[in-house]
Amino acid sequence: MPFPLTQRVQSRAQELAEQLHNLPRKEISADNPAILAGRALLKKHPRPGPYITYLKKELLAAKLHITSDLFDHNEGFFSFASKHHLDRYLDVHQDHLHIEENDIYIRVDNIYRRWSEVSEQFCNLPKRNAEQTGPWIYGPHGLQNKDVYDWTELEPFAHEDPALWDHKYIFEFCSYCSDTPKFNGGDHSWIRLRTPSGEVYSAGLYRPQKVCSKDNLSQPLRIKNGHITRPDISDYWPPPIHSLSFAIEPEGFERVKQQIEHDKRSGNRVFQLLDQNCTAYAESLARLVGVHIDARVNFFELFAPKKLRHIIDKITSHLPKAAVKPFSLALTVFGNLLQVSLGGTCVEKSLRGNHKPVIRSIRDIFNASKLNIHSPLMLAHKIIPEVEAWRRQQLPHDPEARFKVPEYMRIV
Repeated sequence: MPFPLTQRVQSRAQELAEQLHNLPRKEISADNPAILAGRALLKKHPRPGPYITYLKKELLAAKLHITSDLFDHNEGFFSFASKHHLDRYLDVHQDHLHIEENDIYIRVDNIYRRWSEVSEQFCNLPKRNAEQTGPWIYGPHGLQNKDVYDWTELEPFAHEDPALWDHKYIFEFCSYCSDTPKFNGGDHSWIRLRTPSGEVYSAGLYRPQKVCSKDNLSQPLRIKNGHITRPDISDYWPPPIHSLSFAIEPEGFERVKQQIEHDKRSGNRVFQLLDQNCTAYAESLARLVGVHIDARVNFFELFAPKKLRHIIDKITSHLPKAAVKPFSLALTVFGNLLQVSLGGTCVEKSLRGNHKPVIRSIRDIFNASKLNIHSPLMLAHKIIPEVEAWRRQQLPHDPEARFKVPEYMRIV
C-alpha cells in the first residue's frame, strides 16, 4: 500500500495551484516558474490527493491558456486533454482554443466546433486492431482520428516559416534525452525534413510495445519488428529537443522521403536495442544525403554507474601495459555474455527475411564492437556541441556555415 502524501507535499501542491490560478492567461509561458515547479512536483508525487488533483487542473488550464472553471462546464474535456497532452499539440501547431461564454471551441477539419458537439466522437475512439498503435489526435487541421503507425505516404505534419531556414531543403537529426541514459525507454532519435515552402516532415523508428515491461524483461536485446512512425510522436514531447540541421539538395530530400516510404511499405524493418535502434536508423537516412553521423558509444561507458567506471579506470591505470589488453578482453567477454543472456542471439520468429542476431558465433563474444550502442545522448551532448563550435568558427567568413557540417562528416 503506498504511503499517503505528506502534509508538506499537499501544502506545496495547494500553493502552486493557487499561483497558477491567479496567473493572467495571456502572460503564461512554458518556462513560467510555477509551471515548471508544478510539473516537477507532479512527476515526483503522481499519486492522487485532493490538492494534487487541484494542481493538475490548474496546471493544465494554465498550459491551455484557459481558466480551470471551464473544465466543470465542458464535460470530459479535462480528462481528454490530460490523457492526450493536448497542450503539446496546440503548442506545436501554434493553435489555441476559443472560448464563448463557458463553452470551449476546438478546431476540427479547420472549423472551430463546440466541445460538447464533438466530445463523444473523440472521447470514444475505437481501438485499432494492430500490433502497434499510437494515437495522433491533433494535426495541422485540428482534432483527428489518426495513428502515427497507420500510413503509406510521408506527408508534412506541420507548416512553419521557411525564412527560419533560409528557404532551403533541410535534413534535421533530432534527439530527445535526459542527462543520464535510460535503458527502458525515454531516449529517442528521429529525423525531420524541411522544404523551402515551409513544410515539415517527421519520421522515426520505434520498437514494438516500447513502454511494455514484458517486452523490456523478456529477451530485450533480440532482433524484433521495427515500426516507422509518421510523424514521430516525439515531436509532441516537451522540450528540450536537441537537433542538428543541415542543408541538402532537392534530390537528397526525395531520396530520404522515398526510403522512409519504402521501409514502411516493405514492413521488413527490424529493431535491436543496441545496434539497429532509432538512432542507427536516423544515421542511415543521413548517409543518404552524404552526411556521416556516428553516435556509437560503448555500452559500459554509457550505462555503467560512475563509481563502477571510476573503479575500472583506476584498475586499468595501475595495471602493467601487458595486462590492460587481457583485462579489456575480459570486460568484453563479460558484456557480450550478458548480451547473450538478454537475447542477443535471438531473432523474433515472426520476422520475415534473413535477419541475423547481434551475437552470431563464439568469435563475436570476444568482439568489443558488439557492445557499441547508437545513443541519442552522443548526438545531444557530443556531436551537436562539436558541430556548433565548428560553425561559430566558420560564420565570420562563411554566413552559410550554420547549415553546413564539417568536412570530416561528409561522405565523398
